[in-house]
Amino acid sequence: MDEMELLKKIDIIRARANVGYKEAKEALDEAEGDLVKALIHLEEERESWAGKLQDKGEELLHILKDIYEKGAHTKIRLKKDDKTLFEVPAGVGLLGVAGMLLSGELAVLGAVGTLTAMLSRCTLEIGGGENNPAPETGQQPEPSGEG
Repeated sequence: MDEMELLKKIDIIRARANVGYKEAKEALDEAEGDLVKALIHLEEERESWAGKLQDKGEELLHILKDIYEKGAHTKIRLKKDDKTLFEVPAGVGLLGVAGMLLSGELAVLGAVGTLTAMLSRCTLEIGGGENNPAPETGQQPEPSGEG
């Protein structure tokens, strides 16, 4: 195959498969110059990659759902002495942390809030709701007597 014919085939692959020169040339080489085989090869690669991406997306969604469900029963409380100043579900707290990581303004606000809480001798508790506190690490909840 002469250079002009090769270039025309590469241009066709680039236009139809939306790939760069290098990827088009490699696909054409693998297909031994057969334009249709090269296009089919690129299409199959793309479908395989899309399937893997979809599987990973579903896996991530499942993990996030589990975290949210566990977080719905767990509370984050900011306390000073025995008084609760602020309480949110852990899932909301997790979203706040994610927001701080993605936004510089929220990160500064979070740092100022943390410093203020530390200077005013506040404590942060993570556990069950007010009526259903989570057991301490290593301790089992006492039986309620109901049976």
